Amino acid sequence: MKLKEFQKNMSQYIYSFTDDNSISSFVSGRYDFYKKSFIFTLIDALKKDYPITFKILNEDNFKYFVFKYSQQYPSENANLDLYGHNFPQFLSVQEELSEELYISDIALLDYYWEREIFENKKIQVTIGVFDLWSNLHSNKEFQTPELDDSQKETLLIESNEKSKKITPLNISTIQD
Repeated sequence: MKLKEFQKNMSQYIYSFTDDNSISSFVSGRYDFYKKSFIFTLIDALKKDYPITFKILNEDNFKYFVFKYSQQYPSENANLDLYGHNFPQFLSVQEELSEELYISDIALLDYYWEREIFENKKIQVTIGVFDLWSNLHSNKEFQTPELDDSQKETLLIESNEKSKKITPLNISTIQD
């Protein structure tokens, strides 16, 4: 087997999340370590970038959603700091989270807070989410907020090389 063919087969195997017999016979169990290690590396990368989301979902649920996310959005870059930017949107459409719509807003706050993005960014989140995120970020007790998806608040995330801060700007009502 030529190196290019081996690399292609190995890549297919690592990114396959099913038991494809043609790929499985290629590796015959010898490379399972790489596949498992790769998945756990993705979980660790997103756990670092989404710490409050991790707290809310708990470890098992977080791993479950990262695994699903990795199937839909495979890593395309060796630098895992660039991985996971679609995670908030991905969480917003998960059927299992349909009763916890605020989790995608929490993930959005995590994303912009944890990233080294030195620019100002305005985002909209459901009223109450910023307070919940702030409390959890300060290691205060978690309580599921009473949220109204028809009301959003705009937050300004200010970030430079020295500091970060989030400032609520205004509240808006979403109309159908």
